[in-house]
Amino acid sequence: MTRAGKSAIEAAMEGVKKRAKAPAATPAPEAAPVAADAIAGVVVDAPVPPPPAKPARATKDRPPRRAKEPAREAPPPLPPPPRPASSAMPAAPAAPQDEQLVTQDGLKLHLRRWPAGADARGTVQIVHGLGEHIGRYEHVARALNTAGWHVAGHDQRGHGRSEGARGTVAHPLALLGDLAMVTDHLRTPGRRVLLGHSLGGLVAARFVAEGLQAHVARFARDFDALVLSSPALALGLTRGQRVLLAVLGRLAPNLRISNGLRPQWICRDPAVVADYVNDPLVHDRVTPRLVRFMVDNAAFVQALAPRWRLPTLLLWAGDDACVDPEGSKAFAAAAPSGVLFKRCYRRLYHEIFNEPEQADVLADLMQWLNQRF
Repeated sequence: MTRAGKSAIEAAMEGVKKRAKAPAATPAPEAAPVAADAIAGVVVDAPVPPPPAKPARATKDRPPRRAKEPAREAPPPLPPPPRPASSAMPAAPAAPQDEQLVTQDGLKLHLRRWPAGADARGTVQIVHGLGEHIGRYEHVARALNTAGWHVAGHDQRGHGRSEGARGTVAHPLALLGDLAMVTDHLRTPGRRVLLGHSLGGLVAARFVAEGLQAHVARFARDFDALVLSSPALALGLTRGQRVLLAVLGRLAPNLRISNGLRPQWICRDPAVVADYVNDPLVHDRVTPRLVRFMVDNAAFVQALAPRWRLPTLLLWAGDDACVDPEGSKAFAAAAPSGVLFKRCYRRLYHEIFNEPEQADVLADLMQWLNQRF
């Protein structure tokens, strides 16, 4: 929804008009999912072209880059505090465990746990991005296991092995209510850290922001820390796109359309892109209702940034074509420096935990967790 040629929302609007004029017909089966991890332009059921063999850094398929300002790099993190000499090394992690939870509206959600040893420091709860699923975070979970953390996360409704129409939400608070239910189910001794990527980063930030309200909603829960990875805190919509989104929201809020993202935008590693394209649990569907959720709640989080009080690690890609990195920059500038540690990886694409430099990103995450806990 950032910068991809002709407005995909305009294309979606034309599709709605054509459907309104056409005689009713038996609905065709849903198209096979392709891929996507965040919102870009939306294109009515247009197939997403396969990625080139060697995606270029800048081609006509990739949105033009913004003029880059001099990076305001964060100071290097403090060295991790020494662990007590008597503490034992964490035991080898166990095999992942899968469960099913049932939402209040009757959907089955898929939950995966990666247990650490008996001396684990706590649990890191992951919220994945648009169109993907929790299984893509295996390597992140294992790195956290090695550092002494239990890890768990669910496939959000309409994603992965969870039930629900692909790319939509039944009501504006559905994703937040699901997260609260999973959080309650996962209550274990130790610290609790919420980690969200892309759409999941927006959901996680919105979840935490609720605690800053004078009267909190029923889904509000407490965490000890928050980690945001390339969160969808800005979508880069033009004024015209916002107007068209409002029209589509009234005429066809649940119209499932392509999100307009190209798989090669997620990562510079061709092997990761190929796995993403060939993953049957990845899809490229989105609806005006879900886009509206993202637009409204990104603004909600940004408005509360100056009052932020939960210790937060904000990591984002500087060369991101899937979400607008200006959203992370704006949040970092507004949030109190005493609770926010920020780092922009200027050359990295959207999925920073899957980039060739992923070891550096994971090291920054582990070092910050060691500082905090």
